[in-house]
Amino acid sequence: MQTTVAENGQIQGFISMLGSEVAALFVHPFEQRMGLGAALLGSQDAQTLEVFEANTRARAFYAKHAFRQTGTRMHEEAGLMLCCMTRAPISS
Repeated sequence: MQTTVAENGQIQGFISMLGSEVAALFVHPFEQRMGLGAALLGSQDAQTLEVFEANTRARAFYAKHAFRQTGTRMHEEAGLMLCCMTRAPISS
């Protein structure tokens, strides 16, 4: 796993990658909606991810960055549905 941390005296956020899969992307609430999540995501060759279906804000963020839902699966430990998302190819 490779983790990239954004900090400015304190940790502002991070992205963890397993190959081309986003394993985790977190931005401190005080830093959200300022472009940090987009910068972290853009710094990686992110192609796939899973996000909780109920997390509509995160799903909208990923959709804005060209990720499309390709399926769903149950997160057994949490008992909640996950959306499987893949980055759509950029058309020219």
